[in-house]
Amino acid sequence: MEKGKLPEGWEWKTINDIAEKEKNAIVDGPFGSNLLLSDYIDNGEVPVISTLNFEEGFEKEKLRFISKGKFEEISRSAIKPGDLIVAKIGSCGKCEFYPAHMPIGIIPANLLKITISKNVNKKFIYYYLKSTLFKKYLNSIIKTTSQPAFSITDFKQLPIPLPPLPVQRRIVEILDQADALRRLRAQADAETQKLLQSVFYEMFGDPVRNEKGWTLAKLKDISEEVTVGIVVRPASYYVESGIPAFRSLNVKEDALNLENLVFINPDVNDTILSKSKLRTGDILVVRTGNPGTSCVVPAEFNGANCIDLIIIRPNRVVVNSKFLSKFLNSDYGKAQSLASNTGLAQKHLNITNIRELIVTLPPLQLQEKFSHIMENLERYGKMQTISTHEIERLFDVLMKKAFNGELN
Repeated sequence: MEKGKLPEGWEWKTINDIAEKEKNAIVDGPFGSNLLLSDYIDNGEVPVISTLNFEEGFEKEKLRFISKGKFEEISRSAIKPGDLIVAKIGSCGKCEFYPAHMPIGIIPANLLKITISKNVNKKFIYYYLKSTLFKKYLNSIIKTTSQPAFSITDFKQLPIPLPPLPVQRRIVEILDQADALRRLRAQADAETQKLLQSVFYEMFGDPVRNEKGWTLAKLKDISEEVTVGIVVRPASYYVESGIPAFRSLNVKEDALNLENLVFINPDVNDTILSKSKLRTGDILVVRTGNPGTSCVVPAEFNGANCIDLIIIRPNRVVVNSKFLSKFLNSDYGKAQSLASNTGLAQKHLNITNIRELIVTLPPLQLQEKFSHIMENLERYGKMQTISTHEIERLFDVLMKKAFNGELN
């Protein structure tokens, strides 16, 4: 990273400089090719932390444990409350604090931890690791083999523009206020989803009990087709611009995420890949990662394609696409999908099993009424999305100004 001129009183430091001067202040996990995490997991009391614990705040229920005896063998990789945890393999750069209420734990090989010096504001460093300045440095040190990764040695040399401690505190106060606004926006988005779920249960009842006595049908019997997207060497068809091809990361509950889209050649989309060519109203279902998550293909992506996703083409005479997608995203729909999971490390949805999934089938007229309500909420959701992007953009600008010393 290019070191620019800093305001008076600021100085360039490295991650190594701002860590506590104690043994193992910056350290990664011990597990690798010669030391397997699976050999250590048991019913002990020392938590093993992973990136899964930080998907939406700290998720304690996803913890695994090792015994104190095994912990002593690998205690150099111990973490304590207040340490900063950073992913160095896979989700490179993802960072969170280890919560104050947790006991001493251990990290696996894909994470590293930093015990930050008491002379430095921890939250200042946390925000810096969320900034585009850090991402720029990260891009220069990441190496990709089977998955993206960077070395702890390179990470220790990360340059940080460090102001005096009172200025650090003031910057953190400003960024905390801006971050609170982002969180409120996210909470509003979550409330919209809860409202839609509430409407679903109000209109159709609990699918598990089926107290309204709706007809039950197998998914294959109410679909024109249930197939799968491109699975053989999809990257060989990628082009810089062309036909959008959706992947698992693009499918969220009831909505498409258009970030990180890939594109395929239009010629092959109409020929050898035409089997997985999408139509308006098709339903995309995630197979791997968050299996069972689904959304409907909107009209603007008629003719697009997808990669390793299940494609459901509903029979419109008996089932509405939006209703069916919401059903698949319901607790009952997800429970059926998860029950058919295969795979140990990475859960995977079997297409044969999803064809057998049982759907509660209310009258089409009632389904379509729900679809209209959903469309109205989606229009509101699009306005929320625009608002979210604007807040994120302003937050990024604010951080850039903060770390360049341009905040008054």
